[in-house]
Amino acid sequence: MTMAFKYQVLLCPRPKDILLVTFNHLDAIKDFVHDSPGILNQVDETFRQLIETYGCLSAGEFQFIRQTLLVFFQDMHIRVSIFLKDKVQNSNGRLCCQYQGLFLGVPKCQDSSGYLIA
Repeated sequence: MTMAFKYQVLLCPRPKDILLVTFNHLDAIKDFVHDSPGILNQVDETFRQLIETYGCLSAGEFQFIRQTLLVFFQDMHIRVSIFLKDKVQNSNGRLCCQYQGLFLGVPKCQDSSGYLIA
């Protein structure tokens, strides 16, 4: 799961998409605990608190969060069989990301909403 999260953060086209990735993970948790109303309420409260805390952040603040997460995951190279099979990972566990002409770490131009424009 760590490598899947790292891969999803790496592929976020806009910094604020990190919040959407988090919501997707919480939706998956809700599917697992749908029979436990107490836990389901806690997950719903987590949704509410995430929106309250992170919903108003700027694209720059989300970019800082994204960079912080990627630095944290930088030295984690856990091999995942499905990633290896799909050639998303090398045999040493490093992710292989194809960016259609864009390279990781190269500055990109974004409009005020965070959408990539160049």
